[in-house]
Amino acid sequence: STLQTASPSEPRLLDMPTLVIEASVALPKEKEESLLLRASALVADILGKPESYVTVSYKTVRAVFGGSFDPSAFCYVASIGQINLEKNSKMTKAICELLKDACGIDPARVYVSFNDAARENFGWNGKTFAG
Repeated sequence: STLQTASPSEPRLLDMPTLVIEASVALPKEKEESLLLRASALVADILGKPESYVTVSYKTVRAVFGGSFDPSAFCYVASIGQINLEKNSKMTKAICELLKDACGIDPARVYVSFNDAARENFGWNGKTFAG
C-alpha cells in the first residue's frame, strides 16, 4: 500500500503537513515558541494528522499589505492530502484567530495559501514520497 513505508520510523505518505508563517510582527522567544506549539496542534487537529509529523515555522519579515506597513502575515500550508474546502476554511479561521491573539494582526491582513502536494513534489529523509 502507498500509505505504508519500509520502516516504522518513517511517516506514512499522508502525514506531512507544513505551516509557514511570515509575519511583520517580531515576537519575544517565549511568545514565538508558544505560537509555534499552538499552531502545530491546530494543524494536526484540523488535518487529522499526527502532530509528530507537523512542521511549523515563524519568520519575521518586513512587509507591505494593501499599501500599509501595519501588521500583516502570509501563511502557507502544504500537505499530501487533506487539503479541501472544509479543512481550508477551518484552518484559515484558526490561523487568523491565532495570529490576532498572539501577534495582534487583524484577520483582514492575513493571507493563507494552501497546497495539496503531490508525492513526487514532497521530499523527506533524502528522497521524495514517490520514491
